[in-house]
Amino acid sequence: MKIVVLQHRFAVRLRLALLLFVTVVFAAVLGFTAHAPKSSAQTTGYGAPQPVPDQTIQSIGSHGGSNTGLALGAGAGVAILGGAVFVGWRHHHAAEHPYD
Repeated sequence: MKIVVLQHRFAVRLRLALLLFVTVVFAAVLGFTAHAPKSSAQTTGYGAPQPVPDQTIQSIGSHGGSNTGLALGAGAGVAILGGAVFVGWRHHHAAEHPYD
């Protein structure tokens, strides 16, 4: 029988990931099973919510979005993720670059 010993860092990260997963599942179960309380807000008289007629939001024009803004946002996201991957790779391969 082979005994597998986990490295300390890996074990800590695994426990943290498991704790996060359990917390998310617990919060989701609580959210689905909790019964939302009935509104106790004032329904008549001064200060009561008033019915608002249906409203339609009219767009300013057919070109509501900016392709340049979308491209800049996507480029910034890719740059941030690429930088994080590079830093992580350098940290993981630190033995290959002892003088950095």
